This record gives sequence, structure tokens and C-alpha cells, in this order.
Amino acid sequence: MSHRYCGRDFHAEEIAQIRQLIAEDPARTRAELSRLTCRRLAWYKADGGLKDMSARVAMLRMQADGFIELPPPRGPRPDPRVRLSARSDPGAPLNQSARALTPLTLQPVRQKA
Repeated sequence: MSHRYCGRDFHAEEIAQIRQLIAEDPARTRAELSRLTCRRLAWYKADGGLKDMSARVAMLRMQADGFIELPPPRGPRPDPRVRLSARSDPGAPLNQSARALTPLTLQPVRQKA
């Protein structure tokens, strides 16, 4: 018998392997467990990376269904909201042409990891 989580069927033996990973080291974090689970079960994305976020969600659902017992989360989750401060306030408007602002460079904005 198998159970489907996050687009993947998990057989009883695989759920037992996840239980074993949890029991081997109770100090492991949920993030560590999701990465180890991906490696143990060869669960990879098309680009070769681990499907660790899918594994984390699947493991949370397995816990909700009573199949596994995850360690408690470590501390509070970070607040994803944007913090407004003087640094986020808009500066004075630029009332000049782009030519007057040379050398002008554009850089992509990336979210911090």
C-alpha cells in the first residue's frame, strides 16, 4: 500500500526509512531530515537539485496522518513581511533626463536567500 504526498507515492518501506532517519539522530532539524530523505529516496528535481521543500511538506502531511513523528520546529519562523524603515522610504524625485545621470547602470534586484 502507498500514500501519495506532493505528487509522489510513498510505500510503507519508504515511510519506514524516513522513521529510521528521524530515530537515528533526534537532534536533526526538519530541514536536514528533508534533505536526507531526498537523498535516501532519490527524489530530485529536473535540474538535479533535491526536492527538499516538497519533502518537507510531504513529511508534515505524513505527521498529520500519523505515519511519522517529526522533531519539534526550532524556534519561531521568520516574519516574511517587509519591514518599513527610513531605508525603504523613497528618495527625492529625479527630475532629470537619463542622459544627465550618466554613467547610469541597471542591476537586477535579487531576494536574499
